Amino acid sequence: MKRSKFRPPTQLTDEGKALWRRLAGSIELDEAAAAILALLAESFDRMREAQAHIKTHGIVFEEKTAAGNSHYRQNPACGVERDSRSAIIRCYRALGLDLEPSL
Repeated sequence: MKRSKFRPPTQLTDEGKALWRRLAGSIELDEAAAAILALLAESFDRMREAQAHIKTHGIVFEEKTAAGNSHYRQNPACGVERDSRSAIIRCYRALGLDLEPSL
């Protein structure tokens, strides 16, 4: 087995690095593919971070206005999670990876 010159980005979490390695083993890596794979793994880490924030703080929070009223707003981490999921899917497609779940 030929060793790749590419390595997972150092800023990734252990889970992100594991995903990077697993996917790197299933595609032919060149400079462009390595860059897209790095974006995919970074988006995965960002999604996990947003999920942890949502788990701790909830999907919505109560916001008080200067007038003393309050209303509920969506946790901004929900948007981060959504955007990260979209980026992951786009990267999967760009790499030509199968998006179908394995049964």
